[in-house]
Amino acid sequence: VGAPNTAIGAGGSGTTSWEMIFDVLNPSGVTIKSVDMYPTTTAGSAFTVIVENASGTQVASYSGVTTVPSGSMETVPINLTIPFGTGYNMYMIPNP
Repeated sequence: VGAPNTAIGAGGSGTTSWEMIFDVLNPSGVTIKSVDMYPTTTAGSAFTVIVENASGTQVASYSGVTTVPSGSMETVPINLTIPFGTGYNMYMIPNP
């Protein structure tokens, strides 16, 4: 979900967080294999991807460090298993 590249705008950065709300309708759950991100910090910056359920309980997370220069796309293999349910919230801290 999201733009395939940064050509849709000039870009920017800040401390405002982002989140993605989604549902898992497969009774067996799903695996989120990877996320693409465009870090706004230098390579080597730590981050954590967090998924919470509709009640705000963390159900999965992945921690890593950026490996590309600021503004470059990075595909991060997170391999998070998410069970059947609605109202999941995925976000990243801090926002690299």
